[in-house]
Amino acid sequence: MSLPKSEILKNKALVVSVAQAGIMLGCGHDSIYDLIHANELRSFLIGRRRKILLTSVEAYLAKCVAAAEGGFQKVSNPPPVPPLGPRKRRRKSRGR
Repeated sequence: MSLPKSEILKNKALVVSVAQAGIMLGCGHDSIYDLIHANELRSFLIGRRRKILLTSVEAYLAKCVAAAEGGFQKVSNPPPVPPLGPRKRRRKSRGR
């Protein structure tokens, strides 16, 4: 059973599904799994279903807002890129 976003927020559930977290964050389930694997969202399994703690979704949003408010910092002197070594020459094909 899928609940709309307003119902999720009104009931203040402790955990949400991957699909519900995607609705809340405005992204797809692949992005949610990427956030889980990056330890940005805390999750666990109930049987075969992955559940995400609502507190971790809220913490992730707070982190994103704090990063956005800090603005982008310009790198004044980026590190130099090391030069590539000499290129190896490929042998010509003999057309066999």
